[in-house]
Amino acid sequence: MRARRFLPGKRGVILRFEVPIAGTYLPGKPQQVGVGDAYGQVLLVPHITRSGAFVVGTGLLVPTASGNLLGTGKWVLAPATAPVWFLIGPGMFFIKFQDFFSFGGDSSRPDINFLLITPTLMRRQGEQWWILADSEMKTNWLRNARTGMKSGFQIGRNFSSGFAVWGKPEVWWGQNRDGRWNLKFGLVWYR
Repeated sequence: MRARRFLPGKRGVILRFEVPIAGTYLPGKPQQVGVGDAYGQVLLVPHITRSGAFVVGTGLLVPTASGNLLGTGKWVLAPATAPVWFLIGPGMFFIKFQDFFSFGGDSSRPDINFLLITPTLMRRQGEQWWILADSEMKTNWLRNARTGMKSGFQIGRNFSSGFAVWGKPEVWWGQNRDGRWNLKFGLVWYR
């Protein structure tokens, strides 16, 4: 939290940028591996206390995928907000609300408009490790508000000041499954 020229008082700013390497396997289609759509996010923390915080901002999905199955082909804006509760000890619980809607891109690709509600529990384990558990409810407004669910468990480790790695298996469950499972890995450089 710092005093910033463009905001009154002390405020936090979270900047995030990711370029995923993705792979797909769909029966009847050739397997694809390559770059997915890039995603950037700016979040502001306009209110914070010892017990919690409030976060608001937006994300932008840019159609950079190297194959049709690896990305959307659309420019997508994704405003987000989240109440955050700090837990006793090194951890937090938050619920992220984020709506994604396309506003440009390849007209032959389907439009995008869905809401994600993601409750997340994160705890630090010692100085170098963390664990995270989340569930994601995705309501697709273009498919009669069809809602699907997936849950995941992430384990991460800091290796040095400013660098970390994590792994996260995810599974879809419930009546409206958009997939079976994911296995995600991340390399993180932070300041």
